[in-house]
Amino acid sequence: MTYLAVRGRARRDLEAAATRLDRVDSPQLYLARIVIDAVDIERSAAFWCGALGYEVTHKSPEFWVLSDPKRPAAFPLGIQPAEGEKRTISPLHIELFTDDKNRERARLEKLGASRVRNWSYGTDDPNWIVMRDPDGHEFCVCEMARESLRFP
Repeated sequence: MTYLAVRGRARRDLEAAATRLDRVDSPQLYLARIVIDAVDIERSAAFWCGALGYEVTHKSPEFWVLSDPKRPAAFPLGIQPAEGEKRTISPLHIELFTDDKNRERARLEKLGASRVRNWSYGTDDPNWIVMRDPDGHEFCVCEMARESLRFP
């Protein structure tokens, strides 16, 4: 093995850099909520509250917060006003897990969601369905084995 002795200023510079890296690599962030832009905040809130069993816990002209009354640790959902209709496929989406995707698809359609037709799933028998909320945001309803799900 080869050992490199570092002395003096070079050593102090390396130690300072290591200390800065420790601070940079130690995140002081956490994922607090998902926020959706909506043309009609009331319609969007009604849809997502019905879809997830959430309640409106904050309401202002600029921002609404929906929270799960049964699971306080669940992510809240924020809704903020948008200028116009959504026009493109979003690079981010919400995934909802269930033990029966077709039952939930039908229930969500009654609340105002629509199934995305002609979606390229890449498999003949996907365990998910791509849908859109009333504002056109894509989300997936994913079918998982009940024992792997966490319901209240």
